[in-house]
Amino acid sequence: MMIVVATILLVLAGVAAGPVLAKRRSASKRRLAGWLLLASLVTAAHFALAGAGPVARMTGICCVLLGAMKGLVYAEWAGPQRLPATHYLVFALGWFGMDPGSFQQRRRGLAWTDDVKLGLLLMLAGTLGGWLVHEMGWRQIFIMFLPMSLGFHFGALRMLKGGLRA
Repeated sequence: MMIVVATILLVLAGVAAGPVLAKRRSASKRRLAGWLLLASLVTAAHFALAGAGPVARMTGICCVLLGAMKGLVYAEWAGPQRLPATHYLVFALGWFGMDPGSFQQRRRGLAWTDDVKLGLLLMLAGTLGGWLVHEMGWRQIFIMFLPMSLGFHFGALRMLKGGLRA
């Protein structure tokens, strides 16, 4: 439980740093502070997750790295323009992409049903492929990575895109 709380707090620290860093006028100081913070948060995650299993440790460190990169990317992108707080939170916590400019304005009438349908289909294919690989007794991570990647990267993320467009 403490591992989850530590991971969430480190992710939120990285995300919260974005708007704070964006206020710095000097690009070189902003960059230096951002990269030092990123390295510090990942190091803190390394120690906070030392007792976790390998999958939980990898997932936690990747989440902290993603949160810190979101803050860093936003700080670099945001010149005189800034995202409203709600748009920034959707970008930082609800999207895997790294383009905050996509969240400047709310766009209405975007097509989304095909993304949800295809995403569901690919998630189903990835899940069935993972189950098949497991049932065949293949325990190599590379072989299992293929259906997992299909289900997550091409399925779940496609559904997320459709959900945000809706």
